[in-house]
Amino acid sequence: MVPPETPGNTKIVSMQLPSARRSLWTLFFLALAVRLAAIWRFGPSRLEFGDAYDYLAAAASLCAGAYPDHSSMPFFRAPGLPFFIAASTMCHTNAIWLVKIALALAGACAILVVYALSRDLFGNRRISLLAAAFTAFYPFFAVQSMDVQSEGLFMLLLLLAVWLSLRRAPTQLALFFAGVSASLAALDRPTGLLLFFLLPLWLVFFRKSARALLPFLAGAALCLGPWVVRNEIRFHELILVNDAGGYNFWRGTSAELAAINALSDPEEFNAASVHFETVTTPFMASQVNRVASTPSTRSGVWFRLAFKDFSREPVAFAGRLFRNAWMFWRPWLNPATSSKAVVVLSGLLVTALYFTGIHGWTLLKRSSPDTAQWFAIAALTFWILQIPFQVVSRFRIPITDPFLLIFAAASIKPGTFPGRLSTLIPRPVSQGPRG
Repeated sequence: MVPPETPGNTKIVSMQLPSARRSLWTLFFLALAVRLAAIWRFGPSRLEFGDAYDYLAAAASLCAGAYPDHSSMPFFRAPGLPFFIAASTMCHTNAIWLVKIALALAGACAILVVYALSRDLFGNRRISLLAAAFTAFYPFFAVQSMDVQSEGLFMLLLLLAVWLSLRRAPTQLALFFAGVSASLAALDRPTGLLLFFLLPLWLVFFRKSARALLPFLAGAALCLGPWVVRNEIRFHELILVNDAGGYNFWRGTSAELAAINALSDPEEFNAASVHFETVTTPFMASQVNRVASTPSTRSGVWFRLAFKDFSREPVAFAGRLFRNAWMFWRPWLNPATSSKAVVVLSGLLVTALYFTGIHGWTLLKRSSPDTAQWFAIAALTFWILQIPFQVVSRFRIPITDPFLLIFAAASIKPGTFPGRLSTLIPRPVSQGPRG
């Protein structure tokens, strides 16, 4: 433990600050190298994720001057990732390797935000570096960069929005960009719309600063507004991001999908999944299209189909919801899609993360109970509202794991928190974010 900063050791502190910056940038480049190595091992131009083809096609359409109203699924895709692909490749959307490099860079940038957020939460530079190191080498984050997926970009934008909002003394500009980041996260994955409840909750009810809400909403409106206006002009309907909600609700509560998720044999699982995607979903979509012709009306029909299932079998429907609730937090990967070794290792890793993360959260609760309470509310909100929809680990990981890694870093450094102070941070930990 390094002693607190005093006039006698100011020189030591000034020497350690550049060292910490070098360590952080070293971690950044190591994180980028890990992600690029994962891409190279997987295949720079290889695609296995089914949604990737839709994202690339939507990006190509954008470069041609339009955005597609349909995709391979019964809804149009959220525009965040297609816009990112088009911008990062300068409309060379066929360069899959370039798309993956851009996503790897976004994933590496997340460690910088993790570092900054953990410093604001725990006031200890070494804890922050440890959290950044965990983020750099966390295997699930590297996997996010291997294919063309939206999760890595979403995680970066989510972290940015939370960090900019929860800073101890956020400027008007920081809050403005928090709104921009929240909007971009929502445009990448509609789950991000929950930030428009959670972050104002923090600003108004925990920080007690209604004025802080104004720049946040201004940034959000400036970023999300044009897309909402586009949808109104195109479809004559109020659509915040896309029309996937109804279908995903039906899919997530489907008895057939629940039966598929209960399978452990890889061959049976693959065959049943193919049948669901190529037979069940197209058939149901054709039925929906017969009675609905616009995105919002189609989404409404999907919702009604799901509620009809509930009215027919309320007990079974509730059972599927309880199973989804468990699957959200299930620490191991799906045995039907992963080897036994991977299932066991993933279970051990995530279980350890849960225990250390919860312990770190209790440490935060001692010095900043309002902040800890907000994180608990955020976790419960994302969890509960995800339950009726399809639940897979890749949806949860970018939402929960970066914050759990920050808390885990604090848990592993109990001697430096919350009583004594690191020389790297002159302010007390107890002056972290408060309501």
